[in-house]
Amino acid sequence: MIETIKAFFANPPVQIITGLLLCLIPLWLLVRGFFREIRRFRHLHSQDRIEKVRIPSEREYRGANDHCVYVIHTENEQDPDKIYVGVTKNFEHRAETHKTHLQRGTHSNKNLLMGFRSGAPLVMRRICTDMTKMEAYDRENELRPRWNISWNVRPGGLPGIHF
Repeated sequence: MIETIKAFFANPPVQIITGLLLCLIPLWLLVRGFFREIRRFRHLHSQDRIEKVRIPSEREYRGANDHCVYVIHTENEQDPDKIYVGVTKNFEHRAETHKTHLQRGTHSNKNLLMGFRSGAPLVMRRICTDMTKMEAYDRENELRPRWNISWNVRPGGLPGIHF
């Protein structure tokens, strides 16, 4: 019987298969343990996610009047061909975001970036305040109803909703 087992393992194809199995079994055990740890980690932290769920208030659900429409233009001229129109909920944060991206040269709007690089100081100011989100986007759509109006590249309003 021992001679039969030795002869079986002396066969080259059996040696290759045995070698592969001896390499793959520890690898499989390692991968299986890794995925078990991931599942355990997700389970431990799933309670944190559940506790952080916040139900919006009725005012938030219906649409608070906290949006505004703003414009960015050069300081000295009111040229309608050099104006950018946008909507935001947090004016100060949006102003800082625009400023940072313009200074880094990474702003997504190349027209506004060229206006900034021209050297003329830019001013950002609110033109409509205390609006719901839909009212603000409707107003923005009135100010720039089509593509490539002044410094804006896209039409105003919500993406995909153009009247």
